[in-house]
Amino acid sequence: MKRFIKAVLYIIITVLCIIVISFLGIIFLHHKITHLSNDSLEWVDNRNIDEKMFFRSQYGNIDTLIITQKEIHNSINPINFKSNFNKEAEIYYEAYAEVKYILLHKHDTIQGSFLIKNIDNAVPIEISATLGNRLAEGITISTFTYSTTHNFKDDAVYVDDYNSKVEPQRKNNIYSFVYGKKNGLLQYAFTNGETFNRVK
Repeated sequence: MKRFIKAVLYIIITVLCIIVISFLGIIFLHHKITHLSNDSLEWVDNRNIDEKMFFRSQYGNIDTLIITQKEIHNSINPINFKSNFNKEAEIYYEAYAEVKYILLHKHDTIQGSFLIKNIDNAVPIEISATLGNRLAEGITISTFTYSTTHNFKDDAVYVDDYNSKVEPQRKNNIYSFVYGKKNGLLQYAFTNGETFNRVK
């Protein structure tokens, strides 16, 4: 009798384990996984939290940038608890990496960020970048070689009216900015014409 009860309990426990594992597999086993290459990650991974950068304008004013946050979400594990669902109810894992920073400008603190995202392995990665009230969202990377008089040479993206918009509820009227793959923010200009270039 005891053996029979043990056998029944063993069967019940085994069945329950199979059900639980199957359920977790349905929920967390991704139908779609994207990944960022090491080359793509350079846009974010070259930055370090609390890193400081300095900028000088044509009028001699100095601004300081401080990196406040860096996040890399780039797992290739098919079972992951950070799941999302698309319109077709498919489970997917979308790789992204982001760096956030503050810019100390006169008496203001200007928020900025740079995010790269791979929404589909078959298409180029997308970026979203903000600085003050200037927002570029979901654009594909189109780089150019940017050089400064302070020996900063980098593949960079240029954000202005052509590929971004202005958020009216935010202050700090940024006209444009340049963000480099290896060196981060390299230049930014205000609508009043004052332009700051990276010095170190």
